[in-house]
Amino acid sequence: MVPKKIVLIGASTGGPGQITKIIKSLPKLLNANVIIAQHISCGFTDSFAKNLQLISTNPVNIVTDKLVCEVNNIYVCEGFVTLKQSRNSLVFFHKISSCERYNPDINILFNSLVPLCGSVAVMSVILTGIGDDGADACKNLEANGARCLTESAQSAIIDGMPSRVREHVKNVEVDDIEIIANYFYRETGITFESQMSILNHKVISFCKQRYVYSFMQLLQEVESNEQIKQDLIDYLTTNETYFYREVQQIEAFVKLVKEQNSNVKILCAPSATGEEPYSIAIALLEAGISSTSFSIMGIDINSDAIAKAQKALYSEKNVRNLSSAIRVKYFITKDKSFQLKQDIKSLVAFKCSNIFDDSFQNLGKFDFVFSRNMLIYFDKERKLKAKTILESMRKNETNKVFFGHADLF
Repeated sequence: MVPKKIVLIGASTGGPGQITKIIKSLPKLLNANVIIAQHISCGFTDSFAKNLQLISTNPVNIVTDKLVCEVNNIYVCEGFVTLKQSRNSLVFFHKISSCERYNPDINILFNSLVPLCGSVAVMSVILTGIGDDGADACKNLEANGARCLTESAQSAIIDGMPSRVREHVKNVEVDDIEIIANYFYRETGITFESQMSILNHKVISFCKQRYVYSFMQLLQEVESNEQIKQDLIDYLTTNETYFYREVQQIEAFVKLVKEQNSNVKILCAPSATGEEPYSIAIALLEAGISSTSFSIMGIDINSDAIAKAQKALYSEKNVRNLSSAIRVKYFITKDKSFQLKQDIKSLVAFKCSNIFDDSFQNLGKFDFVFSRNMLIYFDKERKLKAKTILESMRKNETNKVFFGHADLF
């Protein structure tokens, strides 16, 4: 059986560590093969393959002569290796020669797959290493419809081989977690500048669940598929909060509403899983303000958070700041959970929205704006932009925007 996809990986100096990370992150292969050409001294291929098998969820094999390429396997090459189609299967041809320039030779292996490009989706990946092995073959593969990726100069231990491919191949893709970080920053304003290792771990996990094999492939998918884009945003944004958080601000706000003595519209951005806007509603009701005198709009970029807010089912941890009397008055206890009563839920409308989207302005104007503990995820430039946007949502410029104590400018 011929696989639908073949991923070729070529590496030299510094490669074993990088390849280990890739193989460890791979999910179960689905009608695909991974073929590895790592420059390595004769006699060490066996231990390299065994070490990969220890951390791989897929079978790892060393290529031997006339070995049939089985779908959903990983293969480690040494020496002179080519792959050819024989009827309905792919067969490896292998020999050891002292005349070879490299062990294994990446160019020879990769070039042997050029004839397969019309029937198999081939992707070549060049990682860290000295020299130019793989550059010519990547050029040939790309010319015949294959995708070519290289490690970035920033992440490569030695950028020799990747840089040669970037020089030779017109449409080469450079794969690095920073392309996802930059995309996420452009779309949401959230920066992972000091948390790149955390971002890398979470994005790899996200990719494994969706059988995505590179950051570049993920970028292409989120740019073309709104649902995957929203799924990634949901996965990377956290929404841990609780009722009556920084309650002094809420109390000060209630006093302002009572002084205004008129119907007020309130924006809560972000609303996370609902604790913030519901806290505002409860505080207003506790102060004797009629439910007909206010309306609350909660927005969040995370659609999962919006769904949880609309469900309004909370744990003991979420309601820990509420008195027993308030819990009894506004919640129905279910086992160890607390279900907000329907008449309180109906006081808040929720919408999935991004404050940096032009459509955000379509929400209209509000008497008061709450935006607590959102700006901590932004850099200085985006903080100031967000502040300007939120301030523009006020009906009256003299009314303050309630920012969190951690939202320093």
